Amino acid sequence: MAFWLALNERSSSFSAEVIAKALDHFKSMAGLWTANQDELKAIGFDNRSLNALTKVKSDFDSKEHTRIAKNLALSGVFVIRYVDKMYPRRLIGIDDRTGPPLLLFAKGRYLNFNNCVAIVGSRNCSFHGRSNARKIARRLADKGFTIVSGLARGTDAEAHCGALESRHGRTLAILAWLDPIYPEEHSELVRDIELRGARISENYTKTFGPLTPSKFVDRNRITSGISKFVIAIETDEEGGTIRQAELARAQGRPIFALRPKDNPRANRGFARLITQFNAVEFADDKDLLLKLKENKLEPDKFLEEYDLPPQLKLSAT
Repeated sequence: MAFWLALNERSSSFSAEVIAKALDHFKSMAGLWTANQDELKAIGFDNRSLNALTKVKSDFDSKEHTRIAKNLALSGVFVIRYVDKMYPRRLIGIDDRTGPPLLLFAKGRYLNFNNCVAIVGSRNCSFHGRSNARKIARRLADKGFTIVSGLARGTDAEAHCGALESRHGRTLAILAWLDPIYPEEHSELVRDIELRGARISENYTKTFGPLTPSKFVDRNRITSGISKFVIAIETDEEGGTIRQAELARAQGRPIFALRPKDNPRANRGFARLITQFNAVEFADDKDLLLKLKENKLEPDKFLEEYDLPPQLKLSAT
């Protein structure tokens, strides 16, 4: 695991696919570490990724990265590698500037990537938006969908809560980083999410630097990437929900948009979702279920759900 953690620190410089190909070719991460540049070029490494790998090797500290791996396991964090069976299949196929994450860090009890649906929207949503986000999440969770959102204030929190109100509801919180919890006031909500799902990120800790919107953009590709479709509750003409819609469209995910009620700001965002992103409009939870049926977006009948025990057996490879 130490090698994987080291690679993940510079994962933006090479694709998860090329690392998987290298592992298949060299049969171990240790083989990748000792391979020469000609061998690496032959399996798809370009100059940028070769330079990045050289930097990773020079910075690699086996003891330190092994210590990190052990600490993650002791704190209940499960590390999912791109080559692992439980890595979400829908995420493997995404194609954008960053590509699928090399690693996913998960903390919780259950992972179910079969029937994920993303619910996104404004942090400052209206009562109409909040109540519908919760009701929709609860209804979809009742039907067997796993509710995916980002733990933010407003729409995200209501979506997670709605899923938790369902008797057997599952929910996943996709985060910019796993720890510390942000926003801090959702710490209790996170504990409930972890009992009925998991929190997930490609970063196990907060990156350095100021808190900026760009830190949340990359995680959005995971939110829509693991989902069968995306539901937009309320949005301005610009902002995170619009960026999420852009990613969802690029990934080929259908988008459904809640029709606003007496809200000029949300009306403008809604109009953009309909005209620019070809979103399907709906009025409420009952109307959404009808639209999903029309579009043959039903939950899969047979699921493979993963329990997430602590990683007690660790390997440097």
